[in-house]
Order: sequence, then C-alpha cells, then structure tokens
Amino acid sequence: MSIRKHLFTKSLMLFLSLAAIISCGHKSIDDQAEQDAEEYNKKFCPTPVVNFSRTDSVKFDRKTRTYTFYCSLVDKADNEELINANREQLTHTLTQTTKQTPGMKKFIDAGIKFKFICRSGSNPQKILLVAE
Repeated sequence: MSIRKHLFTKSLMLFLSLAAIISCGHKSIDDQAEQDAEEYNKKFCPTPVVNFSRTDSVKFDRKTRTYTFYCSLVDKADNEELINANREQLTHTLTQTTKQTPGMKKFIDAGIKFKFICRSGSNPQKILLVAE
C-alpha cells in the first residue's frame, strides 16, 4: 500500500535537506538544531499536502534534545483504523527515513532524537500517531 511507504517522505525530505544546507559554522549542535527548526517553520510551515500529509511545524526541545515534527493527516490518511493497522510500519518508515538522510547524521550521532506527532486533519484535537 503506497500510503505506508510515502505518507511523510516528501515533507520529511524537504526538512532534512534544509537542515543539511543551513547547519554549518561554529554553533553547538543544539544551536544548529534549534536554528534549523525555526528557519524551517518560517520558510515552509505549514507545508503543502503531499501524500495525504503536511508538516504543520517543527520544534527542537533543548531539554529533551528532541526534534518534533507536528503533522496533519488528511483525506485517505485521516483514518484511525488505517493508522492503527499500519502503526508499526509507519513508525519504522519515519525513523528509517530520518536515519538514512545524510544531513541528519550529525544530529543522530550527537544523540538528538526525532519524534513525529500526527493529528487528524478533520479533528486536530485527535492524535492519530506518535512515532519515536
């Protein structure tokens, strides 16, 4: 099912590419992570809907050293049963995509964690998926 493989890939790849490009200089890795998240939000959020999802915002939490992607699932992906049936695969795809992105290696090597919080597009109060 293509929704399992491509649900977040384009939005995630856009963010990860941006992070790789703008993270340079003599800043600490946490400074870079925080700046990358802020700049991504200013330039791209919310992203256009791609593969039934969009990134609403990105945040870096210094205390927990966690990048969090806040996403909305729309149309066919805004389906709790579908998400529940594919939760493990979706989580795996999100984490593997992050790990396989060259620009994220320095953050991963520095112990920064990644988290995805995906909400229903039709009911934003409802969280459909949390992936770490």
